[in-house]
Amino acid sequence: MGFCNNAILFFFLLFILNTSLMNHICICKASNQNLCIPSERQALLNFKHHLFDPSNRLTSWSENTNCCNWTSVVCNNVSGHILQLHLKTSYDDYAEFESSERSWFGGEIDPSILALSYLSYLDLSGNNFWDMQIPSFLGSMKSLTYLNLSYAGLSGSIPRQIGNLSNLLHLDLGGKIPTGTQLQTLEADGFIGNVLCGPPLPNNCSDSKHVPKHDHNAKEGCP
Repeated sequence: MGFCNNAILFFFLLFILNTSLMNHICICKASNQNLCIPSERQALLNFKHHLFDPSNRLTSWSENTNCCNWTSVVCNNVSGHILQLHLKTSYDDYAEFESSERSWFGGEIDPSILALSYLSYLDLSGNNFWDMQIPSFLGSMKSLTYLNLSYAGLSGSIPRQIGNLSNLLHLDLGGKIPTGTQLQTLEADGFIGNVLCGPPLPNNCSDSKHVPKHDHNAKEGCP
């Protein structure tokens, strides 16, 4: 009789343990499916709307889907906030260059990205934003620790607001920048791939070749 009671107790405890584990698994799955924060997903969709994407690299960026599963997006596993955007176009040789030319992002760097208040990593390098200035609003993204705008075809002056990004560990406008106050440590020969001008560079922005032809944010024009 004692054996039967112990067996019943054992199976009862096993049932309780199994039920508890299943509930935990279900909760985890549910939370993973709801990681994407709707306002941040909409911000990315707005950002995508202003990009030229000739090879449809961002087809996964669509309504009613989990933005944490989108191409080039990295989220915090707990909070669901978007932490990183990897929108680089890379190539190692001329053949890859010809191929990547057909997949360059272009268009505009839209301020809708400001809604990503936890964004720490932004890489837009290797793209084709010809005739566009570096947007001054990037200087408001105080969570950024990594910003790469090299080889992006940008032109015009370097917004002084970039110097407000005190948390930056890596700032690349065509060449790496040492630590310290961001704009005071720029090297004049470190801007290959962009046509920049004005302090701290020796190029004068009054030279027409440095002035963008079609700046979506004309009030930031060169002096």
